[in-house]
Amino acid sequence: MTVIIAHKFWKVVAVIADCRVSYQPPYDEVDDYLQKIYHIENKLVMGFAGPVQGAYKVMELVRKNLQDYSKPLIADNLQADVERWIRHRYGELDVSERNRLSFILATVEPGREKQSVWFSSDEQGNVKPSSKPSWFPYVPEWRIMALKPSHSTPTELVKEEKQYPQIIGVTEEDRKIIETTLSRHYGFAFKQPELQMQAILGSLKFQLMARQTKKVGGLFQCAMLSENGLQWLGYAGENVILEPGEGQFVQRNILTGQTLPLMTVWEWAKKQPPPGSLGAFEDPGLEEAVERLQRLEENSNGNLINSK
Repeated sequence: MTVIIAHKFWKVVAVIADCRVSYQPPYDEVDDYLQKIYHIENKLVMGFAGPVQGAYKVMELVRKNLQDYSKPLIADNLQADVERWIRHRYGELDVSERNRLSFILATVEPGREKQSVWFSSDEQGNVKPSSKPSWFPYVPEWRIMALKPSHSTPTELVKEEKQYPQIIGVTEEDRKIIETTLSRHYGFAFKQPELQMQAILGSLKFQLMARQTKKVGGLFQCAMLSENGLQWLGYAGENVILEPGEGQFVQRNILTGQTLPLMTVWEWAKKQPPPGSLGAFEDPGLEEAVERLQRLEENSNGNLINSK
């Protein structure tokens, strides 16, 4: 289980994913690490949640097809073709490999403007279509799509693209918490997306840990798409900082200086785990950290009652 979030902030699309980590007291050492967001092309970012074995097979097909991609690199074409490749490979997976397997695709078309209709009224109050005002800022055309297993037909994927934000990998209750967090920060991210995205990541960690979402890691990757292209953002925890590189994140322990690059699904596949197994990514340490947090809250509530 993991969480992938895609949301638009006016001229920016942010794709956020946790990376699985295990907290080993007392130093919060990072044991498990897996990259969940992938730079498919300058106009497309892809994230996944669910069994890693199935995600690897789907993304390997996407990578192979992109090597021979002959169409003009227009976001419409690219996203439609990647969706088709995902559906094709998903239908071939074993049941264990596609259980809860979901994908998010996010694109921004720098050369095309978001379609909008403007109206103006004359002296008599008649309303008619008009051209965009000169003061209105340039807004690139963006698209966000989630592909989730159908409840009625698990062998098929359902496409969602009308709702924002798109969230995969968590329960409906957790989803509402995440939506509230994003809504609260929307106005800030509108003005300073880079700085405020860090605040969003911190809030997400706190909310998910407080809700004991045990299989969601405590560090977050973030890919920000705009008319200027793709920008990777990291996240700093209490003792561990997530630093973005060229399409690859590195986790650095602030106390020891030790670094661990996030593992890609292709590197993970070389370990040849049993089909349908998450192997080392089951996060036993994270569950322990959540239990410690719960005990602290219970002790705090007990002290509050006794003080009364």
